[in-house]
Amino acid sequence: MTKYLAIAILVTGFLVANLSGCATITTEYKTVKAECSSQAYQQYPIDNHVEVKTGYRQVRVKTGQVCRQAGMFTPCTTQYAYKDEPYQTKVSVDLNAAIRDQTISSCTKSQCLTKYGNEKC
Repeated sequence: MTKYLAIAILVTGFLVANLSGCATITTEYKTVKAECSSQAYQQYPIDNHVEVKTGYRQVRVKTGQVCRQAGMFTPCTTQYAYKDEPYQTKVSVDLNAAIRDQTISSCTKSQCLTKYGNEKC
């Protein structure tokens, strides 16, 4: 019984050590990413532009009434449906964000591979 308990402890320790290593970002990774970010922001600075975008919102609209005879009275219930209504909105867009993020990611992986032998440092 003690033998199986020892094996279970070893396996659990191995799994915890390996899984926790993947779940955290190392200090080395953060350092390399910061260096790459600095270079990428110099190469591709923030370039904000205001653009008009079309958004959609749901609006409740009347579609008619349903009336039912109930003795001397005829109660009616208004029927509704929802339709998408377009609207215009202004948003600020960084035109360099995508290429800058791609550059940072590529640089970080490359530097980690060079310095630490893997892409995650």
